[in-house]
Amino acid sequence: MCGIVGFFQKKGNEISNNHLDNMLSKIRHRGPDRTGRAKFAKVNLGIQRLSIIDLDNGNQPIFTRDKRYCIVFNGEIYNYLKLRAKLEKQTAFQTKSDTEVLLLQYVYSNKNNFLEEVNGMFAFAIWDCVEEKLVLGRDRTGEKPLFYCETEDFFFFCVRNQGIT
Repeated sequence: MCGIVGFFQKKGNEISNNHLDNMLSKIRHRGPDRTGRAKFAKVNLGIQRLSIIDLDNGNQPIFTRDKRYCIVFNGEIYNYLKLRAKLEKQTAFQTKSDTEVLLLQYVYSNKNNFLEEVNGMFAFAIWDCVEEKLVLGRDRTGEKPLFYCETEDFFFFCVRNQGIT
């Protein structure tokens, strides 16, 4: 089962690369197939991936073609094929993953209620490079718990199973 981590720097100096690497090392056991990172001026996103859907091309983070949006995702979208069929009328896909479906659902739907049609168990982080906006979300029942901590300088988040430190 994948694990995602990240942080947003609200103010202060340049982000240290060590913060993200330290966070990823704590969840390495969650995803033995691949470590993924996306580092921006204010945000770092990371994932430890356990490959289940689109084993060859579904590595994360996933970016939109124009590189405006980036996502890390943990979980499964049960109705991703139905959502994908609808989105294929508006855009082309780069992968066969449910992660990209969720990202494009965000991009091509009303951003305030884009999860209304999404069924599954999940948690995610989407970074908008233009607006410098971080969007975090999880499934309605919290099956994939999303934890966060805010300090004066940072906003940290992670998805982890209960009982794992």
